[in-house]
Amino acid sequence: MLKDLPADRIEKLASKPDVKRIACENFLGTLDGCTKSEALANLKLDTKSYGWNAATVSAIEEGIWDADRLSLGWNACLEAPRPKKRV
Repeated sequence: MLKDLPADRIEKLASKPDVKRIACENFLGTLDGCTKSEALANLKLDTKSYGWNAATVSAIEEGIWDADRLSLGWNACLEAPRPKKRV
């Protein structure tokens, strides 16, 4: 199960260029208790429903990875590089 991200981390992700702030803040503020797979599936559905741009999706994905790391106790890894997407 994922843990909620700290508010300052959500703020950092939501402040990235071209990210829809409210979408990012709301999505990442409700991760507590769901699995990473559930969060990624919800992201896919919400992206399709709301037409979120690539920057918003990327920031939310990064937040999901961060929440996963936190749930595993890897607090120091929040700034570690994320896996690259396959093209």
